[in-house]
Amino acid sequence: KELGAKDSTGTEDKSGPATNPAKWPGVQALQALIVREKDEDLPKLHTLLCEGFVAVYLSQ
Repeated sequence: KELGAKDSTGTEDKSGPATNPAKWPGVQALQALIVREKDEDLPKLHTLLCEGFVAVYLSQ
């Protein structure tokens, strides 16, 4: 099997989200952080989100 190849057994769930993303846990807190991001005392939200995305991507 090649490195990074995915199994195609059909066990993966290919359906989309069943609920509105605005109702997901943490979305309101994230929106509040985006509004407060303009305050220079806070860490840059964009950098934090990018680091989180890269960490999740590399962990797969």
